[in-house]
Amino acid sequence: MKKIIFIIYILTPIKSISQELTYTQQNIDTIDLNPVSLEKLNHFKTILKKDDNLKGWVKLYAYKGYYYLKNKKNDSAIMYSNMAITAYNNYRIKYSNEEKYLVNPYYIKGLILNKKGYYISSTKYLLKALKLAKKYNHPWESYVINRLAINHLKIGDNKKALKYNKMALKDQYFNSDNDHGPTYLQVGSVFKYLNLLDSSKIYCHKALSYNLSNKNIVSAYNSLGEIFKIKKNRDSAIFYFKMGLELNKNLKVKDLALLSNRSYIFINEGNFDKAINNSFKMLDSLKGRIIDKEVRDIKNLNYEYLEKAFIKKENYRKAYNVAKMKNVFLTEFHKKMMQEKIELLNIEFDITEKDESIKQLKNITKNQNILIHRRSFFILILTIVILLIIVSGGLLIKQKNLQNKYEKINLEQRLLRSQMNPHFIFNTINVISNLTKNKSDKTTQYILKFSNLLRLILINSREEFVSIKNEILALNNYLVLQSNFSDKFLFHLIVDKCLDKSKIFIPPMLIQPFVENSIKHGFNKNIKGEISIKFTLSNKENLIKCYIDDNGIGYTKSLSNKSFVDNKYKSVSNEIVSERLKIYKKQFKVNTHFKIIDKYDKQKKIIGTQVIIFIPYIEE
Repeated sequence: MKKIIFIIYILTPIKSISQELTYTQQNIDTIDLNPVSLEKLNHFKTILKKDDNLKGWVKLYAYKGYYYLKNKKNDSAIMYSNMAITAYNNYRIKYSNEEKYLVNPYYIKGLILNKKGYYISSTKYLLKALKLAKKYNHPWESYVINRLAINHLKIGDNKKALKYNKMALKDQYFNSDNDHGPTYLQVGSVFKYLNLLDSSKIYCHKALSYNLSNKNIVSAYNSLGEIFKIKKNRDSAIFYFKMGLELNKNLKVKDLALLSNRSYIFINEGNFDKAINNSFKMLDSLKGRIIDKEVRDIKNLNYEYLEKAFIKKENYRKAYNVAKMKNVFLTEFHKKMMQEKIELLNIEFDITEKDESIKQLKNITKNQNILIHRRSFFILILTIVILLIIVSGGLLIKQKNLQNKYEKINLEQRLLRSQMNPHFIFNTINVISNLTKNKSDKTTQYILKFSNLLRLILINSREEFVSIKNEILALNNYLVLQSNFSDKFLFHLIVDKCLDKSKIFIPPMLIQPFVENSIKHGFNKNIKGEISIKFTLSNKENLIKCYIDDNGIGYTKSLSNKSFVDNKYKSVSNEIVSERLKIYKKQFKVNTHFKIIDKYDKQKKIIGTQVIIFIPYIEE
């Protein structure tokens, strides 16, 4: 018997030693404390106490704060939230796995301060929570944003409230009826304050489509009543106010804004004394309350109802005294709100994007003092004038650069055109020389016709663009000269009906070199030469197409027949036209070019040459 007892005594401590586990930092990081309970938290605390090197105290205190928040023990929630923040600050080497748990204590402090009406202090902690929630993709991010929206709504910054509400609605974790319904109601309120009544009505009805609490349903009915009141739809306003008042009877905490709107019903029913008594009762119920935007709106609403009721009763002295009281109250409120907004922007400056906060801080500071506003306005006007001068100067410089660029292009075009004229004149002088040698009677007649043509070409060459009419006139004169005094040939000049010859302008001297090539090198000596020049409009390419067709020996054969001098000219004339078209291509952003092809009959025998020139144009 003694032996058995001894064995049991020995085995018992061995069993307890084998059950005792050793925890690493990785184990601590992966322990899930959800759903949170005191049993889990105390077990986690026991583990941490066994090893001073383990980091998990921020996590522990953060979850403890959350546990007490859930159980509506706000003082304990604040205490443990502060302990979590202190524990992290005491770490000599910061640990990111602990930093992410600071979202909880910062949010808890911001939430409780919000409910107590300390919106500035609340915002300070919520912005810290938001910064960390974004950094670690924390599931509470949307709730932090939603609470920031409420803070901004309470202090009267409607645009920021709207911005934060929209951000919250987009968050993937913010997806229950309890999340969306109240947020849509807040958005509806913001739109009402911004006087966007139709949008406000849409969001109030959206909110009502969710499973709202009775408190929020009452708030939605009141908002709809106020929308119709502003729209001067009395019956609809009274309908929603009465629906809200019926439901409001069942609430422990009454909706004071809705109760205030009973005065609207009384005034419209002619019960002015009831309206006055109701509004004074509402004003008394607000005594001792922290003055935020909600309280301001309720007080302002009751002052307005009192004014209307006293005016209806023709008691203008009392109406005047109420208006005076309202004015004093609103002046003091706006001063307080201005200070809170400046303080809030200073907090945002320290925590979030500095540039945007500086801009908003400047805008609010301008509104603080009329004299500063006027001085700022003067400075603004002066700045605008200086900016206009700078911008005007910049535009003038830009315009000058564009003008210089245009003049350069124009100069290049003139230079290229001037290179074409001497060659044409040189060829003509050769014709005159041959006529003189042969002592032809036509010499004088040719010189006279040539001088007229030369005058027209010189006039055209001075212009960047000439009408199709003038270009055809120059071509016609040239072809008449060549036909009468050189080889006899037929020619045709054709213009599409859709082209107005007087109102459409093209660059001069692009066509003549190709016509000259056809006459000089292209015609077949065995048959009478014929040349056709046709102008058409290409809408697709936004260009004029010029077709030059002859019935000669073809482009390929004409190249092989040319002498050295002729071949040299051909390359030069083509090069000049090509350079001009390249410049126009850059200038007008269109595909200006030309192509030369042999024409074939059905038996694939060459029957002439076709040149197609794609020419830019302008319309008068």
